[in-house]
Amino acid sequence: MATCNNRHDLIELGKQAFNAKNYIEAIRHFSDRLNQQSDDAQALQYLVYSHLHLGDANKANALLAKYTEQHSATSNFWLCKVQVAQFQQNLEEEYSAYQQLFKRFGKSLQWLERFITLCTSLHRFDEAKTAINTLIDDHNISEQKRIILWLNYYKSCERHQEALVKAKTLYHLNPQSPYNLNELAVCYRLSGEPGKAVDILTPLAVKKPHYAVYHNLANALSDEGKLSEAISWYRKALKMNPLYIDSHINLNKLLWESGDTSEYLNSFKKAIQAHPLAHHLSLAYASFLVDEKRYKDAIAHIENANLPDYLNIAQLRIIAQAYLYDGESVEAVPILEQITQHKGGTTSDNITYGISLISTGNYSLAEKVLSDTLTRQPENQLAKAYHYAAKRLISDNFEGLAGKIETFSPNSIDEQFWYSLIEEIIPLHASKNNPLGQTLEKGTQTRGHLFKNSGKYVKQLKAFLDRSIRTYCERQNIDIALLTDADDEINYIGSWSVRLNGKGFHHNHIHSKGRISGVVYLKLPSDVANEEMKAGWLKLGQPHLYGHDELLPEIFIKPEVGKCVLFPSHAWHGTTPILDDAERITVAFDVGRYGLDR
Repeated sequence: MATCNNRHDLIELGKQAFNAKNYIEAIRHFSDRLNQQSDDAQALQYLVYSHLHLGDANKANALLAKYTEQHSATSNFWLCKVQVAQFQQNLEEEYSAYQQLFKRFGKSLQWLERFITLCTSLHRFDEAKTAINTLIDDHNISEQKRIILWLNYYKSCERHQEALVKAKTLYHLNPQSPYNLNELAVCYRLSGEPGKAVDILTPLAVKKPHYAVYHNLANALSDEGKLSEAISWYRKALKMNPLYIDSHINLNKLLWESGDTSEYLNSFKKAIQAHPLAHHLSLAYASFLVDEKRYKDAIAHIENANLPDYLNIAQLRIIAQAYLYDGESVEAVPILEQITQHKGGTTSDNITYGISLISTGNYSLAEKVLSDTLTRQPENQLAKAYHYAAKRLISDNFEGLAGKIETFSPNSIDEQFWYSLIEEIIPLHASKNNPLGQTLEKGTQTRGHLFKNSGKYVKQLKAFLDRSIRTYCERQNIDIALLTDADDEINYIGSWSVRLNGKGFHHNHIHSKGRISGVVYLKLPSDVANEEMKAGWLKLGQPHLYGHDELLPEIFIKPEVGKCVLFPSHAWHGTTPILDDAERITVAFDVGRYGLDR
């Protein structure tokens, strides 16, 4: 048999095998070529990609390490680094590889497009914005492309009103485009107007059947409280694409909340069984079990999932969270330390590590870890909350909350208003169970954005809260521009009603996506009047420390119908349990932009 020593023949034979998905044969041809000529950039690139197609990122990385000296001056080498990092879901490594590409070879259109998505995934919003402007200035792209770039940017930043403006502009360019219609509907829903999203997506789902359209329609119906209809559309989305994680998660959350447990978690189990190599499903399922507080089941599942090495950090992250939330912080600490020292570690991992250190009594190191996090992200509300806990545990010399909490009561609203408001809100409580992954026990929570509701009494409540927030900002010397939208209106990024009953309560928690948070009381049980028992009272300043000895609350506030309490979003708050089997109805909200980069 004749051997093939010609470069052209080896490369062409390798390409043919690669295109035929015969990656083992492709590896043999490209390896032979590199043995002949170690600086052949095309051969190395195909060889790395072949190993990735076989799921072997370790061999791909080993090749890049071996040939660094000969190839680091080529774009092929850094594109390989990008691909390996993407395969391993190591966003920081991918970011570094793109920085090298830009430095050495300039900013091509294709590279910039991916880099923008990467930056928003890493919450490097300022860099993403700069990259978008560079792409627009240096490359001849269409008006539609420019709009889509900004639309995706605003959605990633959770600046939903600005995203909606772009989505409307995109729609007017081509009102018949299914893509444009879907984007407009998504932005309406994210801006708190699910009804408009339903009106767009219902005919689109018939005209253009697609799992994403079905999923988005289900989301909008869910926000309207139409749980059974939403469940039906999530199932249709999964029938079309059984690997779509978000539909699995949302479907099973709704099954739980609606009390329909006969099919609960079945979609996950069936998909994992049918697609054993879809490892993202196993990770998502384990995370779901953590939200359900089935910590041991989550650990058992993820340890038996037979995941590839490149998902090691993702696997360890879930195991550490399960240990921590289950009160076994000693087991969580070394795992989280390993994660934070890895290139794939994230800001969230640093915060979780800090929490575990607090829970094991290492307050000084926890304070340092969380302080370092706040240096990079000074408005990260979760880091602020646990930094407060660490400082308070270290000494009595900590910045307290007393001066940052204020209460407001309406002067011109009569008692009948609150009964009418309750009648308007109660139909929105469509769930039967408390939501998964939330802090309330024995109660329900409305879905979607309550203050986007067109009800007469909700609007009156919002007007009272608008005035209270502006007064609060004046007294607290807070720049109101941080809390308003482009129209100078108070920017409520979330609003909902909670209905507790049967001795229900809230665990201590914070709100991670606001700058200011608040609650207003609509209906209260009679036992809140007991000054000694403080049943159903709001308590502030008591951190949730996962099994560690609890600090005492700094402040208790007695609820009263019509009273509004405002406080920083990172302030710990919860409620004492109701003693009577009675009902307690509140409205809660967050104000301001998402607490990371502006």
